[in-house]
Amino acid sequence: MRPKGIFWGILALVGFWSTGCSESNTAERMLPESNGSPSELLIVADDSVWFGGAGVALAESLGGAADGLPQSEPKFKLTRIPFAAFKPLVQRSKSLLLLVANPDSVGVYTSVNQWARPQQIVTVVAARSEDFPALLQREAGRLEKVFAAHDRKALLGRLAETAQSLPEPVAQVGIASLLIPSGFGVTLEKDTLAILRMDGKKSTHFMLFARSPWSPDWAERGLARRDSLLKKHFEGGVAGSYMATEKRMPTVSERVVLGGLPAVETRGLWRTYGDFMGGPFLSYTVADSAAGVVYTLEGLVYSPGMAKRLVLLEMEAAFRAATFQRPQGKKS
Repeated sequence: MRPKGIFWGILALVGFWSTGCSESNTAERMLPESNGSPSELLIVADDSVWFGGAGVALAESLGGAADGLPQSEPKFKLTRIPFAAFKPLVQRSKSLLLLVANPDSVGVYTSVNQWARPQQIVTVVAARSEDFPALLQREAGRLEKVFAAHDRKALLGRLAETAQSLPEPVAQVGIASLLIPSGFGVTLEKDTLAILRMDGKKSTHFMLFARSPWSPDWAERGLARRDSLLKKHFEGGVAGSYMATEKRMPTVSERVVLGGLPAVETRGLWRTYGDFMGGPFLSYTVADSAAGVVYTLEGLVYSPGMAKRLVLLEMEAAFRAATFQRPQGKKS
């Protein structure tokens, strides 16, 4: 049984936040720091809901494999507790998904920073426990976007504390602002190109920034553009080898907005043709038709045998917050 105090408290929380309490109103409150790593998601649901199909629906959607990785890593690491265990310590979790059965308040409600900061809370209310599987399947895309955006925002807050100043070669390409993790150093610079590299004990990460002329088919030419850049500027360890998109695995693309400009996000795998290196990449093609330019922002990861999801999340957070030098008074 769900404790009545917790049950009605959750419903009161839903009503309070859905009537317009904004994040700015909570900024003055003294809240503890939230718990949890990026992509961790705590689900609060009683047994009747969880074992009635909600658990399977969430495992297949939010707990499914992330796109563009060479090995299976989940989009979110899911942990479930019943409402009886929803005590003050776990209430400070960074990302919370609450599943409540109540016929009077059916819907999906979002709120922020109720018990900690930064914190994203989504409350899904269904009329009956057996209604959750279908409801969660319908809302899976929305839930993923909400929690992914929260993870990016939280990562940006951490990155801002340690990020280095924007390297001049990156600014010269046309990037106005971007949080670049410390440890990345410039390895190649030209007027329209900058490549940064960071080496770890068992990994190597690259960031590439490039500018090219705008064309009406800028979105369709994104992969060809990045492959041309990789082939020209990234050599493998064997003579004649080069890096390019792994064609045997499909890429996943999505229309997004970066710095107020239309963009295409592409995830997939790269490989070294003529050699044996490979790994995941995250690429953004950004169009500024007013300035007549297309930007390419690229992240590549080489870390054999290691998890790569977090590294790509950090790159995604940084890239999505980028801004660009714009012609004054012009908009795309």
